[in-house]
Amino acid sequence: LLAPAATDTGVTEADEAETVRELEMRIAELMRQVPTDKRVLPKRIVLVRHGESKGNVDETMYCRVPDPEIPLTDTGKDQARTAGYKLRELFSADQDYKVFFYLSPYRRSKETCLEIAKCFPRKRVFGVREEVQLREQDFGNFQDFDRKRLEKAERQRYGRFYYRFPNGESGSDVYDRLTIFEDHLVRDIDSGCYPEEVNLVLITHGLTLRVFLSRWFHWTVDEFNEVWNPPNSDPIVLERVANDPSYAPQCSLD
Repeated sequence: LLAPAATDTGVTEADEAETVRELEMRIAELMRQVPTDKRVLPKRIVLVRHGESKGNVDETMYCRVPDPEIPLTDTGKDQARTAGYKLRELFSADQDYKVFFYLSPYRRSKETCLEIAKCFPRKRVFGVREEVQLREQDFGNFQDFDRKRLEKAERQRYGRFYYRFPNGESGSDVYDRLTIFEDHLVRDIDSGCYPEEVNLVLITHGLTLRVFLSRWFHWTVDEFNEVWNPPNSDPIVLERVANDPSYAPQCSLD
């Protein structure tokens, strides 16, 4: 019989396999020791697309202004404040409610977050965290207006989820980074990072918001393709189901 091959260090493949098995058993043992009583489920997860931006009303903005720097319009700021008042009214049904904001680093998301946060007493805001993974789908640096229209038409023929813009991202690329974000979010929930009755408000972008829902509820690609962007600053509320770790989507607050 042939003996197991040895490496330059004298360690055989059988030795390496045994070491791996021991490590796996040790990791499994440590995982069983992780306390499970720290988990605090949020009362709600709220998804908000940013308010109307100058890029929404004038697509040529993307040709001369970096996408992350495009601001809200005055209408967009009004939309964000309206969303903030609606959310405050909803959350106020819980006596000890708190709000934690996650936001895209893009300017229009930051401005939306600011207007919404102004609607809450300071003591109710538990925290604010900027998350790069919540950014807009990357369409590829400064955009050529006519070329981008052709690319968007091509995307419809190719498939909205898989089409990758030149020098940019596909919907599936955004799905991959949102998977990482949601994994981190669940980790924070499981480790007890949030207080009781906390409401997580995610301020992001249209496609990113849809991808979050697709990942959270395990939609198929076909189901994703049936969903379109919600209106600007129209909150989508996911309400915790009693005695169940899942969340039920509610209607918008209009």
